Amino acid sequence: MKECLGGTLSSIVYHNIKKWALKSSPLFHQLENKDLDHVAMQFVTKHAKAGGIIADSEKPINDLVICIEGKINSKPVGTLFNDEYINIKDAKMETDLVKNDNGVYASLSF
Repeated sequence: MKECLGGTLSSIVYHNIKKWALKSSPLFHQLENKDLDHVAMQFVTKHAKAGGIIADSEKPINDLVICIEGKINSKPVGTLFNDEYINIKDAKMETDLVKNDNGVYASLSF
C-alpha cells in the first residue's frame, strides 16, 4: 500500500484507521474527534511478517494493538485488541496475537 500511495497519503490512511478503531471501542467511543486524533498519534506503526507474534500470551498485556493492513488472528483491518485489559494489572491473553500475513499494525503501551 505504501509503495502505491506514497508516504504522506498512507500516513493519513493509517491515522484514520487508528481513529476508526478507537471510536469503535467502548473505552474510547465517547472521545471528541480532536482527542481521538491525539490518542491515535501516540500509536507506533510497525511491520510484521506472516506468522509473526505481535503479543505473547505468556506475558502480561501492556499494549493496545490495531490492525492496519492484513489480518491479526483472522480479524480485519481496524480491529483494536487488548482494550478490555487496560485496567487489569498483569492480565494475560488466552492466545498469542499473530499476524496472518505480511502487513502493518500499530501499538501503544499502557
